[in-house]
Amino acid sequence: MLSKKNSLIAKLVLLFLLYVLVIGTTFTLLWNWLVPTVFGLQTIHLGQSLGLLVLGRLFFGFTSRASFGKIRKFGKSPDSLDENQSDAEREKWRNEWRKICGKGDDDKTL
Repeated sequence: MLSKKNSLIAKLVLLFLLYVLVIGTTFTLLWNWLVPTVFGLQTIHLGQSLGLLVLGRLFFGFTSRASFGKIRKFGKSPDSLDENQSDAEREKWRNEWRKICGKGDDDKTL
């Protein structure tokens, strides 16, 4: 008989496998529907779609929110500057935001 811990691990493994199967099948169906028509490439099967998904993660990063990681560091959007902040704090925050967004010092839109 499985203990509660082993039962939980088994459930998590099954849930992960179900997740991989659903994502892989969805990717396969979308690929086989669009790519051969648009680009003239061949259709793929589930194993190839899972391989493409892993390859994409290796090339583009393992987190789906990689582009937002720098922005979250500050915890606020540019529109939500606190009224209680001092002018120095606001200017520091704006300069950091400009570095992240690639805005120059001459752009005063923030």
